[in-house]
Amino acid sequence: MSNYGFTVPTSGYDDEDRLVGWNRADSNLDQSWNLSLVGDWDSFTENSTTQNRTHGDAHEILTADSQAVTHDAKGNQTGLPSNLTTSTSGLTLEWDFENKLHAADVDGTSGADILQKFDALGRRISRDDGTTTTVFVPSGQQTIADYTAGTAASSPTYRYVYASYIDEPVMRAGSTSTAKLYYHRNQQYSVTALTDTTGSIAERYAYDAYGKLTVTDGSGNSISGSAYGNRYTYTGREWDGELGLYYFRARMYSPESGRFVSRDPIGYEDGQNLYENSFRLVGVDPTGLLVDTVTQAARVCANDHNKRACMETLLGRPLKPDEVAKFFPKQAPPPSPQPRVDVEQAVMVGISLYCIKKALDVIRPRPQNNNDECVEQWESDQRWCSRKYRNDPDNYRACLEWARWQYLACVDDKPRKPFAEPY
Repeated sequence: MSNYGFTVPTSGYDDEDRLVGWNRADSNLDQSWNLSLVGDWDSFTENSTTQNRTHGDAHEILTADSQAVTHDAKGNQTGLPSNLTTSTSGLTLEWDFENKLHAADVDGTSGADILQKFDALGRRISRDDGTTTTVFVPSGQQTIADYTAGTAASSPTYRYVYASYIDEPVMRAGSTSTAKLYYHRNQQYSVTALTDTTGSIAERYAYDAYGKLTVTDGSGNSISGSAYGNRYTYTGREWDGELGLYYFRARMYSPESGRFVSRDPIGYEDGQNLYENSFRLVGVDPTGLLVDTVTQAARVCANDHNKRACMETLLGRPLKPDEVAKFFPKQAPPPSPQPRVDVEQAVMVGISLYCIKKALDVIRPRPQNNNDECVEQWESDQRWCSRKYRNDPDNYRACLEWARWQYLACVDDKPRKPFAEPY
């Protein structure tokens, strides 16, 4: 978006390569940070206005410019002042026993304005704003449809189609053929624009270094929020304009404070700061857990009905044969038997097999598979699925599953099978 790019000044990174300076291209937004050793914002300066903060022993925010931030016994933020939220009345949060955000008061009236519900796997399945209850239909860790509570199953408000990455929506379909919108992203999977079926720009999105959202219409005029009800924005996650928070599955993230509002469920595994984010300018953290290893993906997907597909979606690639053997030993091919033979017999057999192989290669040359070729074919199959079924989400998901099995067949040197549409 014109004038919404950014530059990092010469001194924009400290000795530990942490971002401490950021300037927007139009010169109307300059930000800088004074960081503690573990990444707490001791002070934050925006356009020459400085906010000083204090932190507790677990690196939770205690005050922001002397305004108190409160927490419950588990470290979940229960009260945020107005200078850390988009609400002029501050924000009061209520949490369930699994540290999921259950309710929120956004207007200071001591009553819940927003209610959220989660299923047994920790996935958000509904949001009630007091006027409308929206039901979210999950498939694995992705939401594939929105419904207004009480409507027929055949009448979703929106349906979503994704590319290969878990937070890469490519299309939202409404109730009519002309209600389709297409998502466009940057290298961080942050949505930068929506286009309609004619290719015209419907909306644009811009962000500061920590995800504070700016929305404009197709002509570039700033507006208060999405006119299309789009919530997929920063790093492909879901923005809640009333709360001023992003939904990152395991946790909620505040762009105003540049951190999560509850502790990291996996503890200190990825650092000493339980509230720090892990995406910044070019990174992503789709679950709020920093899933960048196979072990962490296995933990996140432990209860998923298709654990392997869930792990591959989070990692953005198929599992390697050694990873399959470690986490799915029943799916790994059994080791080849090693018969005992004497050295002379082994040499004679080896020579005979070598000669046979050479003869066959002359008669019918055959390329040898390797994992790189299989991965390349897997990626090609995914692209084919996306082109073929971009308007058919059910067959699209089935096609992606077919592509994954073709990859496994390629690794095991088995023949490919054509895709048969199940729907």
